[in-house]
Parts: sequence; C-alpha cells; structure tokens
Amino acid sequence: MKKRWICLLMAIVLLAPNAAAVGISAFDSAGCNVYTGTSYYAEYDSNYDIDAYGSDPSLFSDGLAPVSLNGLWGYVDTSGRVAIDFLYTSAGTFSEGRAFVGAAEGVACIDVEGTVLFTLDCQRAFPYSDGLAKFQKDDLYGFVDTEGNIVIEARWNDAGYASEGFISVSDGNAYGYVDYEGNVFITPQYEVAAKFSGGVAYVQQEHIGMLINKEGDVVFENVYSGLIDG
Repeated sequence: MKKRWICLLMAIVLLAPNAAAVGISAFDSAGCNVYTGTSYYAEYDSNYDIDAYGSDPSLFSDGLAPVSLNGLWGYVDTSGRVAIDFLYTSAGTFSEGRAFVGAAEGVACIDVEGTVLFTLDCQRAFPYSDGLAKFQKDDLYGFVDTEGNIVIEARWNDAGYASEGFISVSDGNAYGYVDYEGNVFITPQYEVAAKFSGGVAYVQQEHIGMLINKEGDVVFENVYSGLIDG
C-alpha cells in the first residue's frame, strides 16, 4: 500500500506543471518589443530558454524580461517565474526600475512590482536613460521624467538618449543638442550626432567624423564612428 502511494505521488510531481520556474520557452515569445509604425512585434524568437540570461542581446533588464502569452505581455524573472501578469498589449524593457507598457488607458509606466506610476498620451515611449525617457507623439519626440512630467515637449523629428546632461536632437534637417530642460545648447548643424560619453560626443559634418566637447568645440577630427559608443 505504501509503495502505491509513493508511486502516485511521484506521478503527480512529474505530471503537474512546475509553477515555480517554467522557463521562457513556455511562452509564445520573449524579449524587447519593436514598434513598426502600426504594431509591436517581438524582437527575439520564441525559442529562447531561461539560459539565455546574460546572452547578447540579453533578455533581462532590472532582473525582468518581457514575455507574451496568448497575445498579451507580462514579465518573468531570471528563474522563469511570472513576476508581472499578462495584462498588456505590448511591453518594453525595464530601465532604472521602470518600463513602458501598452495598457487600456494608453502607454503606461510601471515599476518592477507592476504598479502603474503614470500614463502618457503618446504613440510609444522608450527606456529611461539618466532619469529621462524619450516618447513619440504625432511622429515627433519629447522627453518625460521619472514622475511623468513632460520636461521636453514633442517637437523634434528625431532624438537620442539623455546622457551627461545633453540629448542629441534633429529638426528634420540637421542634428544638434539640447539640455535636460529642452534648451538648445548646440544648434542643429550635424549629419550625425551621438550621445555624450566621457565629456565628448561623436558628430559628423560634411561627411567628416569628429569629436566635440560640451562647448561644441572640435577636439579630434577624422574619427571613425565605429569606435564611438552611442
């Protein structure tokens, strides 16, 4: 009799789903979402396993990865446990403890517990960098802080990520830089303008690559863009 009970218990353990850690491969797709102009799609395929943690590109940010199931998105932790339930039509990667998701009320910013911090009236929002997140509205770009305050209105045709006090922006003709309040610091004049790193930024003017400092002065010319981060 005792052996029969042991066999029954073993069968239950083997057949029952593992609720503790199901692994990413149990979901339809995983990874950051990319906006195509009309809809979101998974950048990474559904064959990723939980062992993909630490791969390049990494599925995880702030210890969480977006995954989809039956058309809705949520988040799992690095053990494969569902940390934030499947409630969203889209889900971005976490950055600085926050992520943007597609919710019934629009684009919402959530924390790692899944709490909605604020909502944005926009088409899309990007991960935070240096306390500011880029958002797109009417095909123009602006920036919002971590409290949901719009600090730079959506007026630029293109924009980079906040770094070291400045953001590269385009007026549709050329790139320049604004500060974190939206004030134009370096007038748009470049064909390419990367983010500042270590006090310098890569720019390109008349097809010549160069490094400029935060005053806009050229410190190096004929710089190869592949050597520059961002």
